[in-house]
Amino acid sequence: MCDDDEDYPFEFDGQDLIIVYAKGVSADASAWKHDDNLHLVRWDIRSSAFNVSFADSTMTAMRNNFYKFVDAYKASGGVPGGFTTYRDEKWTVPEMAEYLYGGGNFDRLQKIKTVYDPTEMFNTDPQAIPALA
Repeated sequence: MCDDDEDYPFEFDGQDLIIVYAKGVSADASAWKHDDNLHLVRWDIRSSAFNVSFADSTMTAMRNNFYKFVDAYKASGGVPGGFTTYRDEKWTVPEMAEYLYGGGNFDRLQKIKTVYDPTEMFNTDPQAIPALA
């Protein structure tokens, strides 16, 4: 991320929309898919305290509105992405593989997973990288 305030364009009360220029290392040279991208958009919604939940209708409205942006981005040729800790829980494993890890990175990580955790003992999340069968 950039150090000067001009490169952090938006900060909302209750929600953050952050657009960051992320260019440098090629995407296949690291596990971070966002290297070599022109921009990165993150949209968060926060409550007043960690133990205050949002209503399902709030989450549905936020998801629907955010995906209007994502769908327009995809229609213009963009490929969505995310951090492994900031992902969409509704993505399938193939979507997660493409959006979070990029083409070759997921395959490489899946091979490592198969060697070191073939029984998937450490898969505590439905979107964890699965071992090869």
